Amino acid sequence: MAASASHASSEARSTTRKRWFSNSNALSWSMRHPFVTSFLVFLVFAYSLFLFRYIGGEFIPKSDQGFFAVEIELAPGTPLPQTERVFAAVERSLKEIPEINTLLTTIGGEGKGVNEGSVLVQLVNDEQRQRSIFEVMDAVRPRLVFIPDAEIQVAIPGAIGSQEGDIVVEVTGPELDQIEQIARELEEGMRHMEGLVDVHTTIEHGKPEIVFLPNRKRLADYNIPLSHVAGILRTSFEGQVASVYRESGEEYDVRVKLREDQRDYATDATQLVIRHKDFIIPITELGEVRFQQGKSEILRRDKQRLVRVAANVARGSMTDYVERITERVEQMDLPPGYNIGFGGQEEDRRESFAQILQALFLAIILTYMILAAILESYIHPFTIMVTLPLGLVGASFGLFLAAKSINLFSLMAIVMLVGIVVNNAILILDYTQLLRSRGMNIRDALLEAAPTRLRPILMANLAIALGMLPQSLSGSGSEFRTAMAVVTMGGVLVSAVFTLFIIPVAYIAFDRLSRKSFNEA
Repeated sequence: MAASASHASSEARSTTRKRWFSNSNALSWSMRHPFVTSFLVFLVFAYSLFLFRYIGGEFIPKSDQGFFAVEIELAPGTPLPQTERVFAAVERSLKEIPEINTLLTTIGGEGKGVNEGSVLVQLVNDEQRQRSIFEVMDAVRPRLVFIPDAEIQVAIPGAIGSQEGDIVVEVTGPELDQIEQIARELEEGMRHMEGLVDVHTTIEHGKPEIVFLPNRKRLADYNIPLSHVAGILRTSFEGQVASVYRESGEEYDVRVKLREDQRDYATDATQLVIRHKDFIIPITELGEVRFQQGKSEILRRDKQRLVRVAANVARGSMTDYVERITERVEQMDLPPGYNIGFGGQEEDRRESFAQILQALFLAIILTYMILAAILESYIHPFTIMVTLPLGLVGASFGLFLAAKSINLFSLMAIVMLVGIVVNNAILILDYTQLLRSRGMNIRDALLEAAPTRLRPILMANLAIALGMLPQSLSGSGSEFRTAMAVVTMGGVLVSAVFTLFIIPVAYIAFDRLSRKSFNEA
């Protein structure tokens, strides 16, 4: 009797749920007013698209890994002792920030001069600090304004994308001087954009160098080969290995060159003499000795000279600043043959987003083909695929409420939603088809199928949402997984609710279209 009473109670709850869902101002009302229902759903969909304007986008979300780097480049020609004093002052200033645990300073290195260096900053654990790594980086930048004539960047090393900055603008053209002028104008405009920091260009002043321009007529008069003069200059300043010193089984090169005090001053170069046979000839007799700035690195792209203007984003989204920079570029009067485009992360973002959109389009086509084969209909798969925009509605709401951006991971989650949100419609329409095959009319079949499938739909979608909930929580590396979690949770929950009302309306409309096409055939 207890089992019978429990079964009767379950049937009573099921009957009550069906009666409420069928006869309330919900399913029954939506089926009686299909155009109003469709229009309301369209408004919600349009509003979700409008929300994307406030969500913002980026290539890869920044992650709080607990460390960042301070890159400092002093003026060319800065001696090593002065560079060491500057970095010592930087260390003293950074040690005053309570969130900073350790500092590692490196001066020079591969591909760098003694006027360049970096400070790797390691923060304390997340539990021991109140501010995020991005807030600490914002606090560091004002402390470095005391360094004159220096280019300073505060960024997270090893981030995916360009190492020059979050936003990289590329200026290309035939003449380097004109490119530099355009780049400096753009740099000045970007410096006035609030939220952009570490704005800089790849224009580098050449380092001081001594250049010897030979007078070939004088060399011919003295019968001195140019290679002989070049060899003397190289030996004087760089040195030449003349012998090997051996001690305790170790060998040491003996390098012959001018004394250090004779190589400290550029004017000593004019005092050099060239010995050739019985002649001692001043080097100034054989050519001109010049003191000038050496050429800096010249970048090229597509066989054109290139200068980059880069910046980091401290606040806001990357796509917002890309739009503002684009508007700034459109206001500039560029000479013919000169172009401005985006590189770095923005270039990677556009390429990856285009590839993901292609994958999304392919997923929709494959889903349609599978549904058409299962349902044996070319029209009713469109009924099921009406749920796809509903998944996009949930994705936009989830990203907006969680304050997350459209990035590589959130787009991947949207592609996965294609195969998830259609399950709700499949459950309803499969049972509807079964009821119609038993002789029930289309309206009664939908009023029976939707409430009956309500429970499994809610159970399935709640299970997915709750399963993604731990991924949406904060923690180390949460910036990467949170976007996928909120997109999935929002997509399945919103689509589950709207599917119960829009699918019956769409099914009736497409069924009429199917019968009309059949009758015309």
